[in-house]
Amino acid sequence: MSLSEVEVLTPHLGELIASLGALPVEMGIAHRTAMRNSTLLVEAEAKRRVRRRSGRLFSSITSEVEGDGAELLGRVSTDVSYAPFVENPTRAHDIVAHGRALMIPISPGAGGGGPIFGGGKLSGGPRAGQQVAFFARVHHPGTPGFPFLKPALEDNVGTIGGIFKREVDAVLEAVARA
Repeated sequence: MSLSEVEVLTPHLGELIASLGALPVEMGIAHRTAMRNSTLLVEAEAKRRVRRRSGRLFSSITSEVEGDGAELLGRVSTDVSYAPFVENPTRAHDIVAHGRALMIPISPGAGGGGPIFGGGKLSGGPRAGQQVAFFARVHHPGTPGFPFLKPALEDNVGTIGGIFKREVDAVLEAVARA
């Protein structure tokens, strides 16, 4: 190698070394961006899937990104106490009054049949003028699950991988151009 070849390579080598020096910072930014975009995607999908009655569960679904570098954590969650009972099925179980009694709204059965339990307001209280029954213990038959969080993630794993790949590729392309 002659002296003129070294002089030609040296400016490009310096640019490459500078680009490589910035690589950890740029990769950290790319990973945080990818994580934020991924959590927003899963949050939107969970909101699309969740069953709505009052809208409280829907509006409680949020996403956040914590940490930095290799210690990033993306979280999509809800703080509504009944969310696990919507997401997952429940088994049949007894509900026991902790006070004097459980109050359950009832409606007369159609065609002279027995009473139909439920039909109260979303708060659980009876509607104005609705009859109620009191019990010390009731048997709940369980509920089917209506998953919304877990499938929102599972069905988007490939898309999330693509989000991370695009962000990393953009950083590597920038380094290659330097």
